[in-house]
Amino acid sequence: MKEITSTYVEDGYPNYQIWWFRLRDDDMASSELLALGLIESIGIWRSYKLTRDGKYWVLQHHELPAMAAHAGPAF
Repeated sequence: MKEITSTYVEDGYPNYQIWWFRLRDDDMASSELLALGLIESIGIWRSYKLTRDGKYWVLQHHELPAMAAHAGPAF
């Protein structure tokens, strides 16, 4: 999920209902993420999209860029 989160953030938090991604063939996490309800298949080989719960997971667990985390308060 960390890789999905990173890609989602890098893509600028697109509409989760139409944004989709592909998992590598050697990535076996899809069955667990599907069972947790964080992703759903879009019907194309190893291609998925975030569910609403997945989007909220991403928003709660994304990491701020290193510079923003140490910048202090913005005035």
